[in-house]
Amino acid sequence: MDGAGARLGELQLQPIVQQFTSLLNPSSGGVFGKQLEAMVSNSPLQRRLVVNLDTVRSEDAQLAAGLVTKPTTYLPAFDKALQDLAVELEPSLLKDPRAVSELHVAVDGSFGRRRVGPRELSSALTGQLVCLVGIVTRCTNVRPKLTRSVQFCAATTEFHEQHYRDPVSVANYVTLARMMPANGGGAYKTKDDDGNALEMEYGLSWFSDSQRMTIQEMPESAPPGQLPRSVDVVLDGDLVDSAKPGDRVTVVGIYRAAGGAGVVGSSGVFKAILVGNLVKQLPKNAAGGSSFGAGAGKITANDVRNIRKIAGSRKAFS
Repeated sequence: MDGAGARLGELQLQPIVQQFTSLLNPSSGGVFGKQLEAMVSNSPLQRRLVVNLDTVRSEDAQLAAGLVTKPTTYLPAFDKALQDLAVELEPSLLKDPRAVSELHVAVDGSFGRRRVGPRELSSALTGQLVCLVGIVTRCTNVRPKLTRSVQFCAATTEFHEQHYRDPVSVANYVTLARMMPANGGGAYKTKDDDGNALEMEYGLSWFSDSQRMTIQEMPESAPPGQLPRSVDVVLDGDLVDSAKPGDRVTVVGIYRAAGGAGVVGSSGVFKAILVGNLVKQLPKNAAGGSSFGAGAGKITANDVRNIRKIAGSRKAFS
């Protein structure tokens, strides 16, 4: 994508950014203004602002619908509004552009029919924001992922900068126009346009943490006689190591088809994954998809006495 195309995309999405800015701006009475002020005043800096989807829906139903149905467009716009206001409230952040780029918005709240388990994930939800409920069965090691490279050319004594995206990146025109050059997002370069060798400057390059976890359907939610289904979740940045195998979690994220070489066979079938936006742990006794609270499974001492009384009766099942 060239710079002109990226700038055009940013202009088209500017009204959406302004709508999210009105929700976040504390000076104009934004509903999330106090949360933002608390976020930028924390030390160390909190990197993810959790907003309630129900609150967004009560302020602007159309904006909330776009956030759920077109997250690859609306989430980057929300992130841009957050990053711009964070710099405005805390000008010292201008000295650390990497920290600003790591500020993101996480979505929580009621997802209705989009609160599903791995079995309910279907092609109808592809590209949408969903809330997945399940058990973590596997977590990979946390690995660094290159997001911005700085390379030095000894022949010209110039530095070359390039930003990278992978198939699961949420970045859209908004972030591309602001932080990516015209040749951004391509393959790793070893030579410049004139054929001169480039040397990687690891100390100046940016890496982000990356991890994959597998979420499996809860046993009590699986139909009798069928094996539980599972789905892979991609976690980046501050979301890594947010759960371990055995934890019951809800993961809010974008359900999307992952492209790339070797993914699509002759049948045209894509591998579907969930790109994580928020991870929350459930109580140990919580059931998948259940609407009951954390204390729904508690048994009191009085309950135990009554159970034993019924168990001792010969007419308990008559």
